[in-house]
Amino acid sequence: MKRDERAVALALLKRGEITMAEAARWAGVSRMAVMKWCRAAGIDVAAARAAHIEKRWYQAAAKAQGRIRRSPSKRELSAVAGQAMRHDE
Repeated sequence: MKRDERAVALALLKRGEITMAEAARWAGVSRMAVMKWCRAAGIDVAAARAAHIEKRWYQAAAKAQGRIRRSPSKRELSAVAGQAMRHDE
């Protein structure tokens, strides 16, 4: 196992994006080893995972209700600005 794999696993665990079992599988180590890494790094995996799932849950609910809209692209902003400039003339 490389140090890079450990760093990636810890970063994902800290954000709550993967479980300890998934980190162990991807890093090729035991779950106990991953638990020791987390303890040493001060990461509360359960709390991080719960926060991540809660955030994703509310994002999905907002999207389903039509409350989330994407930001306009540069092309769309440019088109609006062009129309405004032609309208002023």
